[in-house]
Amino acid sequence: MVKTFRIVESQEVRKELTPSWRIELPTHLPCQIYPRVSTKEQIKNVSAEMQQDRSFAIKCGWEDTAGNIIVDTSDLGKSGQLRMAERQAFKHMLRRIENREIGAVVACNVDRLFRNKWGDEYGRFMQICHDNNVIVVTPDFVYDFKVDWHIDRFKRRCEEAWNYLLYHIYGRMLKAVDECGRNGFWAGGSMPTGFAVDMREKIDGRKNGEWGKLVAAEPYADLINEHVFWRLKKLHGNVRGLFRELCQKAESSPLFPAPEPNTDFFIKYALKRVDGGFIIASESSIRDMLTNVAYIGWWVYKGELISKENHPAIVDYRLFEYAYNSLSLTKLDGSPNPYVQEKRQKYAKRFVPERPAYLNNCIETSDESLSLYATPGGREEKNQRKLYYIFSARKGGDRGSFKHTLSVEEIDRIALNTLRQHLLSPEAETEFKDFNTADAAAIKEAQLDLSDIDRDIRGMENLRRETLATIKSGRVKNPEVLGELDTQYTHLGEELIRLKNLRENTSVVARRNEERKTYRDVMKVVGDEWEHVVMDEDKVKLVRLFIHKVIVDMLSPQFFALTIKWLDNDWNTDHLVCYRNGLPTPLWTKEEDDVLAEHWLIGGPEELMELLPRRSWKTIRYRAWTLKLDKKAGVWGNHQSPGFHLSWLDHEVVRRYSLNFEDISHDFEGVKIMGSSPVRASLH
Repeated sequence: MVKTFRIVESQEVRKELTPSWRIELPTHLPCQIYPRVSTKEQIKNVSAEMQQDRSFAIKCGWEDTAGNIIVDTSDLGKSGQLRMAERQAFKHMLRRIENREIGAVVACNVDRLFRNKWGDEYGRFMQICHDNNVIVVTPDFVYDFKVDWHIDRFKRRCEEAWNYLLYHIYGRMLKAVDECGRNGFWAGGSMPTGFAVDMREKIDGRKNGEWGKLVAAEPYADLINEHVFWRLKKLHGNVRGLFRELCQKAESSPLFPAPEPNTDFFIKYALKRVDGGFIIASESSIRDMLTNVAYIGWWVYKGELISKENHPAIVDYRLFEYAYNSLSLTKLDGSPNPYVQEKRQKYAKRFVPERPAYLNNCIETSDESLSLYATPGGREEKNQRKLYYIFSARKGGDRGSFKHTLSVEEIDRIALNTLRQHLLSPEAETEFKDFNTADAAAIKEAQLDLSDIDRDIRGMENLRRETLATIKSGRVKNPEVLGELDTQYTHLGEELIRLKNLRENTSVVARRNEERKTYRDVMKVVGDEWEHVVMDEDKVKLVRLFIHKVIVDMLSPQFFALTIKWLDNDWNTDHLVCYRNGLPTPLWTKEEDDVLAEHWLIGGPEELMELLPRRSWKTIRYRAWTLKLDKKAGVWGNHQSPGFHLSWLDHEVVRRYSLNFEDISHDFEGVKIMGSSPVRASLH
C-alpha cells in the first residue's frame, strides 16, 4: 500500500498554495520511530512518552503489525550531541537503513536526531539515507534527500537545533546560572557538608538579602567541627587515622542524620546515603572537606576566589588553616607550602617493573571487603622491582586490616600454564571449535561495527574533500565564513584520525578467532620453551582471548586457592590449591600480643597455636623472644613437630584437602600447586 503525504508549511500556506509536488511514503516497508530525550530524569516526562507513540506513523499509513513500526528506546537519556555511533538505537537504525530493512525514519522533530555543531554527523546521515532511498518523516515536513532544497531545509533545522543550545541553553539559562555563581549564590550541585541554601524569599514580609546563599545547617555544622576538623588536630594531621575512626563510628550509626523535610532550607550533600543518614565514604572526601574554603566564609566559583565574606563561617579560621596547611600544596594566601611539597617529594620515586602483570584486568579476590591490585615491592635492583598482587581494604573499610601479598610472576605463571594445558589437551580441537561458535555473536557485532566505521570514514573523507574544494574555489570571500570552513576542515581531520584509531581497536575483536588459532599453533610448535619464546605483549593477549576471570581466595597465611574461569563455557573451571614458601607473616596486632603474654608460660604449643590461628609455632617463639617474655621451662620449649612452620589455619587446610606434610617443604622458592579440582561451570 502506498499513501500520498502532502507537505504544507502551515494552515495559512494550505489556503494560498496547492503544491504541485507530492511525496509517496514507503508504507510497503517498515519504518522506525526514533525517540530521544537528553537525561534520565526526562525519561519520565510526557515528551518521552509522546515520542514513542505509534499513532502518528499509523495515521501516515503504516500498519501496526509486528515488526512494521519499530520503536527502539535505547537512546532515551542520551544527548543529541553524541555521535551516531555512540547512540545504540541510532547505530542499529543506520544498519537497518543500509540493509534496506526500513523505508522511513519517523521523529517528532529534527532536533531529536541531531544537536551537532559541525554538521559532519547529519551530513553523513543524509548521505546514507540518500544512497538507500530512506526518507525522514516529521509532523511538519517529509524530507527526501534526493531533493536539493530538502537537504538545505534539513541542514537549517539541524543548525537551529544547535543554535537553540548555543543561545538559549548556553547563552541564557547557563549564563544566568553562571551569573548567580559569580555573585556568591548557590548555582546548583552539591554543597559543602554543614551548610544549607536559604530558600526564604522573604523574612517578616521583607526581601531576604541572603536568599540563595549558604547558611549554617544544624546539627551538621557542629558534627563537621567536632568529628572532622577538631579530630584531625587531635590526630596531628593524620587523615588516614581520621578516616579509620569515622569508619568505626559508622558501623554503629551514621555520622550525619537524614535531614528533615524543610521548604525554607535546601540540603544536598555529596555523601554516601545509608539507613538513617549519611557517612563519609572515602579518604579523598575528607581531604576535599578539609581544604574547602567555604567553611571559613570564602566563596570560590570555577576556581576563582569571588569573596572572602560571602556567607557565615562555620569553622574557626585558625582551625581550618591548620587543616588546610597540612594538606594543600599552597597556603591560604596562595604562596607555596614547603611542608606539603617536601612531604610529597618523598613518594615521587619511580619504579620500572621487570615484567607486566598479565592478569591485572581480570584478577579479583573472593573477599568483597578487600580489593586486589598489582604494585612494585621488594628490593630494587637496577631501577627495577618485582610486582606483587596486594590485598587491601576497600574504600570505606578498615584500612588497618592485615593484607596479603602474592607474587605476580608466580600467579601469572600458574594461570598461563593451566591455559596451555587446556589448549594442548586431546579434547581441545573440538572444544576450540565450539568456543569460536559460542563467541561468534561478539565477533559478528565487532564486524558490524567495522562496517559502520568504514562507512563513517568514507563519509568523513568525502566531507573533508568537499570542504577543501569550497575553500580552494575562491567563491567564499567573507573572512568569517572562511574561518568557519577552516575550523570545520580541521575538525574533520581530527574525526578522521579518531575513526581510524577506533577501527584498529575494533578490528582486534573481529580478528579474535584467527588470533586464538595462531596462539594455539604456536604453543604446539615451541613446546616447553613457550614461556621464553612468547613475548610479554602476546601473553597479555592470551589472557584477553581465553581467560574470563581469576579469583583468589586466601585460605590461610601460606595457602591460597585460585579459581580460573574461562571464556569458553565448555572448559572446566579450574580450582587450584597453592602453597607459597617464605613464611609469610601478617603484622602482629596488640590483641595477639596480649594473648601471647597471657598464655605463654601456661600454654603448650598446640594451645597457643589455636589461640593464635594465623601464627606458626616458629613465629610464636620468635615473637615471645622479641617481647622479652620469660623463657619456657621444659624440653618442649624447642618443640618441633611435622609442619611446625605452619599455622593453625594452615593445618586446617592440610586436613581439609588431605595434603601430605612431606610435600610441604622449604626446598623451593615461590608458589607450587598442591591440588586441583576442575569444576564444570557456566559464565552465564
